[in-house]
Amino acid sequence: PPLVNPTVAMAWLEALAEWHAKVSEAWLLVALRATVSAAREEAMEEHCAGLLQMVLAGAPVGVSPSQPWNDFLSDLRPPEHPQERVPSNLKRFAGNYINLIFCAAILTGSCMRP
Repeated sequence: PPLVNPTVAMAWLEALAEWHAKVSEAWLLVALRATVSAAREEAMEEHCAGLLQMVLAGAPVGVSPSQPWNDFLSDLRPPEHPQERVPSNLKRFAGNYINLIFCAAILTGSCMRP
């Protein structure tokens, strides 16, 4: 038998692709690309206003959540089939996880070096 179940391997690849897509649309990367191409104060003001809108809409680090936060937090239980559910959840909630990871990193950095 194969070492890795092809279905599970495909689920992991799909989850990775979703994470790549979410990171690529992150506010910071979009703003940096725009700044490099057109270093205008109006462009930065526009990007900062966009970040504020994202934060107010539930994206604290500028990555739009993949699912509403209520959905993300509603089903917290151990998975029955982790090898299938983990990549599925990583794909479904990629934006949510990225926000949590960045927020945790920011809080940890702030506590370590106030």
